[in-house]
Amino acid sequence: MKVFQENPGKSSLINKPDNAECQKDKQSKSGWSGKKKMFFYGTGLLAILWFLVRVIPKPSRAAYPCQQASLSIGAGFILWLCGFFVSARIFKQLRLARIKGNYVLVSSLIIAVITIGFVTSLSNPSAVFGEPKSVEKDFFSPTDPPLTPMGTARGIFPGRVVWIHHQKATPWNGVNGFWWEDGNTNIDEVEKMFSQSIKRLSGHSSDAEAWKGIFMYFNNQHDKGLSDYKPGEKIAIKINMNTVSSHTSNPGNLTNSSPQVVLALLRQLINIVGVEPSNISLYDVSRPIANVIYDKCKAEFPTLNFVDFYGGDGRQKYSVDSTCRVKWSEKLTLEEEGGNDTYLPTCVSDADYLINLGNLKAHNLAGVSFCAKNHFGSFIAKSNEFPSAAAPKAAGVHPYAVVHQLTFWTYMQPRDMATYNTLVDLMAHNDLGEKTLLFMVDGLYAAPEQGSKVGLSTKWVSEPFNNQWTSSLFVSQDGVALESVCLDFITAEQKVSSDMVHVFGNVDNYLHEAARAENPPSGTFYDPEGDGVGAVSLGVHEHWENDFTKKYSRNLGTGDGIELISDSVYESSTVNVAPIKSKNEFQVYPNPATEFIRVSSSEIIHGQVSLELVNMKGILKILEMGTMQGDSFLKVIDVSKLEPGFYSLVIKVNGQVADSKKILVN
Repeated sequence: MKVFQENPGKSSLINKPDNAECQKDKQSKSGWSGKKKMFFYGTGLLAILWFLVRVIPKPSRAAYPCQQASLSIGAGFILWLCGFFVSARIFKQLRLARIKGNYVLVSSLIIAVITIGFVTSLSNPSAVFGEPKSVEKDFFSPTDPPLTPMGTARGIFPGRVVWIHHQKATPWNGVNGFWWEDGNTNIDEVEKMFSQSIKRLSGHSSDAEAWKGIFMYFNNQHDKGLSDYKPGEKIAIKINMNTVSSHTSNPGNLTNSSPQVVLALLRQLINIVGVEPSNISLYDVSRPIANVIYDKCKAEFPTLNFVDFYGGDGRQKYSVDSTCRVKWSEKLTLEEEGGNDTYLPTCVSDADYLINLGNLKAHNLAGVSFCAKNHFGSFIAKSNEFPSAAAPKAAGVHPYAVVHQLTFWTYMQPRDMATYNTLVDLMAHNDLGEKTLLFMVDGLYAAPEQGSKVGLSTKWVSEPFNNQWTSSLFVSQDGVALESVCLDFITAEQKVSSDMVHVFGNVDNYLHEAARAENPPSGTFYDPEGDGVGAVSLGVHEHWENDFTKKYSRNLGTGDGIELISDSVYESSTVNVAPIKSKNEFQVYPNPATEFIRVSSSEIIHGQVSLELVNMKGILKILEMGTMQGDSFLKVIDVSKLEPGFYSLVIKVNGQVADSKKILVN
C-alpha cells in the first residue's frame, strides 16, 4: 500500500510494506528463517559433541566413516563461526578506518575479509584439514602372493603352528556376566586345548615328553646342548594387561589374557615340568595386573611372582636392569617425550626362558596385536618431564610401528613397506624374542581392536567359526610364523565382516623385516643389544593358499615355509541335525547369471546353511548364512556387483560341505 508523508519543505512517496510483508521480504533476501538458523547451529554443535563423546574414550573411532562425517560438519561449523565473528569485528574497524580516511588500513581489512570468506565458504573442510583416507581403501591386503615363504623356519618341526579350536571352551551366552568368568570360560576344556597344542607342536604323545622336547630344542639352539629344564631355572611369562587401570579394576568385557589360559599354562609348568612357582614371574611392566588373574593364580600357587607397573597388593613393582638395554636400531625422535634410554626389567633379564602370551586382536596403530606387540609391556623408559609415563611413549616407539593413516596423534605418519619397525628390535633382542621358549596367542574371545569389548556383535562369521566365538589357541616355536598365521585368520574374517576386526595399512611390514632380519627390505642393521652383532632371520613368513583350505607351503609339500596343524572341534548350533544324504541335493539357477542366483533344495534341512561364493583365486567374495529347521531351503544371492567370470559356490550344512557348483557370472 502507498503511504503519503508530509515533511516540512519536502514531500516524498514511500512504498512501505506492512510488518508481515517486511519480515517475509527480509527472510527471502537473507535466506535464513529462525528454524533454519536453529537447524544450522544445532547440527554444528551436535556434530562436535558427537565426535568428542565417541572419540575421546576411544581415539581409534576417529577413523570410522561416521566420525569423519561428524568431523567435517563440526570443523566447517567452527570455521564459519570463527569467520563470522572475526569478519564482524573487521567490518566495524573498516567503517571506522573509512571515516578517519586511513585507506591503507581499509585495503588490508578488505583483503582479510576476502580471505576469511574464501576459507569459510569451502564446502569441503578437508581442504583445510587434509583429505582423510577412506577406511575401505585402507583395509590390509598382503603385498606378497600366497605360498611364497621368506625367512628361515624355526622349531622341532620347522615353521609349525598349532591351532586348537574347541567351541566347548567358550560357553558364554554373550549376555550374562563377563567372558572371563569361570562359568563363561571352561577351564577343563582350556586345559585339554593346552595339552593337545604342546603334543601336536612337539610330536609327542604325552605332556611330559612334549615339554621335554620343547626345552631340549630350545637349549640346543642356544648352545646348551640337548638338555631338559633344570630345577632352579627361572621362567618369565609376558601376559597382556593392556586394558587394565588398577589392581582392583573390573575389565568388564575388554580383552586381556584369559585367567583360564594363564592358569592352564601354570599348571603345565608346575605340575608337569616341575618348575617351582617361586621361579615363575607373570609380568606386564606397563600395566597393573588385575585381580581377575592374580587372585585365581595366587590362590593355587601362593609363591608365584607377579611383576607390574605399580607393585603393592602382593605384586612386585618392576626393577630396572641398567645393564640390560634395548638399543633401538634407529634413533627414535618422532614421538613427543620419546628418545629416552630403554632397559629391561630384572624379571626378564634374570630369566632363563620367556613365554609370550599374546591376544588375538587388531590394533588401531600397529595393525595387529599378537606376541610382538605384546612386548610393548616388556621394557622401561622414563622421560625427564614425565618420569612415571608409560614406557612406550617415553621410549618413542609408536611412530615407528604405525601402519596406516591416523586421525589422532597427527604427528605420526604411516610407515611404508620396507621401513624400519621397532617391533623387530623387540623380536630380535637376546632377552626378549630370542629368549622365548614358546609363543602363544589366546584367541578364546577375539576383539575387533585392543580397546574393544567382546559381545554378541563380535562373534566371527568366517569359516569355521560360523557366527560363534573364536574359541582358539595358537602355539608355535616360530614367532614370525605364528604372527603370520594369526594375521591370515584375522584378514579372512575382515573380508566377510569388517565389523568384527579393523585391520588397516602396511600391517605385514614388520613380518617381512623380521623374516629377513639379517638382510631386511629396509636395509636396517637390526642390533637391539648394540654389540655390533646383527640379528638373523627370526622365523618364516608367508600367507596361506586361500581362506578355505588354510594350507601353507609345508602342508602342500611345495616349500620350506609354514605348516599349520589344526585340531578343530565344532558344536552344532541345533539339536536335531539331519545328515546330508547325497551330493547334488541343491539346485542353482539361473546359470549363467547376471544379477542374482537362486539356491534351493527340496530336501528337509535341519541346521545352519552357509553359501560361499569364491573366485578362481580362492578369495571369498560373498558369504550368505541361514538357519533352517525343517523347511525346504531357498536363498537369493545378489551377484550384480561381481566381476564377470567363473566362481565356485560351496554349500555347507552345519560346517560340512554338502554340495558345490561352478557358476558363470556375465
